[in-house]
Amino acid sequence: MSGLYASDIYGVDPWGTTGPAPGRSILAEPVRENTIRIAFFAPVLINYLEDIRDSLTPNKYVVNAISGVGLDGNAVHEVRVVKVMTVDGEPAQLDIVLDRNLSHWPCRYEVQAFGVYMATGALFPSPMVVEFDSVREEFVKPSVDFYRSTKDVSNPTSLSALLDPVPDVNDFNLGSFTYGDDGDYAMDEGVENLRKRLYRRVIVKPGGFVWLPEYGVGITNYGKRVNSAGIREKLRSEMESQINQEPDVKASKVLLAQSTTPGLFKVYMKVLTKDNKAYQFAYEYPLVDSVF
Repeated sequence: MSGLYASDIYGVDPWGTTGPAPGRSILAEPVRENTIRIAFFAPVLINYLEDIRDSLTPNKYVVNAISGVGLDGNAVHEVRVVKVMTVDGEPAQLDIVLDRNLSHWPCRYEVQAFGVYMATGALFPSPMVVEFDSVREEFVKPSVDFYRSTKDVSNPTSLSALLDPVPDVNDFNLGSFTYGDDGDYAMDEGVENLRKRLYRRVIVKPGGFVWLPEYGVGITNYGKRVNSAGIREKLRSEMESQINQEPDVKASKVLLAQSTTPGLFKVYMKVLTKDNKAYQFAYEYPLVDSVF
């Protein structure tokens, strides 16, 4: 047997490097977050019919959570077998695919195999049970000092937003869901994505998203009260506080001004991102109530 068990945690086991000895048990180890590779002491019978004799029948296998709390702080959770697959070049190994990812290491699980046939037609001992550790991958705790760039479905409202990544630039695409070079829905990222997120955060009312009760400024709630210097200062402070909660924003400064367009209010934003890039945006917001 090569690779997985020959030189890894099972290589020094009394079972040797060719899998478990007859009658002992099976070996098991996760090879992906939602896949367990099990090894038998002899090649298994496979006919691809998923019948009572086929080793690829999912209900021949059960994976149970035993104990533990992962490095991510979550307790071990149950999983269910949804598919069984062969392993290229290994007639005595199978991959057990689960309905979701295993809990993080050091949680422990067990896999049980029932009614599995050898390639010769004989039955393996039943049940065969073995415990194993969950996924042994590095876990990096989330930090506000690091962020990943985000994406959003492209819905351009200006010609500049159409330039990237949308290939077909024309006025008819404004306000629509456009397509990218791959033919799928185009995605906004980078500065255009940041521009959209800041606009949305200012116009959405607090509590507008049930799952984010503290998200949003709700500028349309202020109406004509923005003519008051005290109200404008309160609004400006609230905007900066909200903008600074964006995961990629280090600092921001907001300037409010009257728009030359009746019924609109102008907002200038200066934003410094965590990768030390500075941007300036200008928005016009309605001063009347809205669905947001």
